[in-house]
Amino acid sequence: MKRFINALGNALLTVLVMILVGYVIAFVEIKLMLKSNVELFGYIFYLQPDSKMEDKFSKNDVILIKKDAKFEQGEMVFYTDNGKYYVRTVDSTNDLATMVKCESCLSDTKEIKNNKILGKAVAKVIIIGSVIILFKNKLLLTFIGLIGFVCLVVSHYLKVKPDKIKKEEIPIE
Repeated sequence: MKRFINALGNALLTVLVMILVGYVIAFVEIKLMLKSNVELFGYIFYLQPDSKMEDKFSKNDVILIKKDAKFEQGEMVFYTDNGKYYVRTVDSTNDLATMVKCESCLSDTKEIKNNKILGKAVAKVIIIGSVIILFKNKLLLTFIGLIGFVCLVVSHYLKVKPDKIKKEEIPIE
């Protein structure tokens, strides 16, 4: 029982530390380095705020964007326009501008200057968006940390019955 409670406490505190490391990385990237999104190893992690962007992505999906990647017609690009970020399908491209369209929107194609395109959408990171939304709740993080700490304290102070030591008879000579 002591080992189970100790393992549970360690697991919960490990999860909490991993979440805190993620928050520290995001804080440094966004607040200190003044970036708009978290970047790691040449990729941008973008949490999609709504479901109106593309059919392939839904609300709260984390989209992995390859920075400064070459893109072609039919691929999805990540760009900024008037302070907002979008993921759209490339309709056509030339040296100065790219025509993009939204498959699920009623809006027409729009011309975007190539310097506003930040990268190409390469993948959707499954489950992470839901986890991010879940762990934005500070009460939940506090609860996980408290339960982990209590489990470790309880496992430390549980009395474990010592094994009975068999006395060996020593022959008297």
